[in-house]
Amino acid sequence: MTDGPRRSTDSAPRRPLPARAERAGREGQAGRAGRAGRAGWAVRVMAAGVVVLLGVLSGYFLAVGYLAEPGRTDTRAHSAIGAGLGLFTGALAALVTWAFVATGRLRSWWLWPPVLLIGAALLRLTVWAPPPYGSPLP
Repeated sequence: MTDGPRRSTDSAPRRPLPARAERAGREGQAGRAGRAGRAGWAVRVMAAGVVVLLGVLSGYFLAVGYLAEPGRTDTRAHSAIGAGLGLFTGALAALVTWAFVATGRLRSWWLWPPVLLIGAALLRLTVWAPPPYGSPLP
């Protein structure tokens, strides 16, 4: 009276997933990116330190560009050199930050400070550039 071999779905018990695979499945990308132990923590601190150092360097160059004394003959040169170096180091910081964010070492909000520094450098080089020497100040 049976229609064929009978299959039981409960015959083979399921093996539980290892804790690491469970955590990775639950957290998605963050589970893969997070490293266990001190090595992962140290790499994230190093990545943040590199990004902060590049941001401070870019900020210093931008401060030189923005604080150039108006009315002197070399104001435009100091402003352009400071803003140009700030733009370069800001772009370098953005690339390094993007690499760390893409590998999961840093979160995506770390991309905002380099982008803002690049915007400030571009504004100083274009819209807020000092007037040429000898022209009346506004």
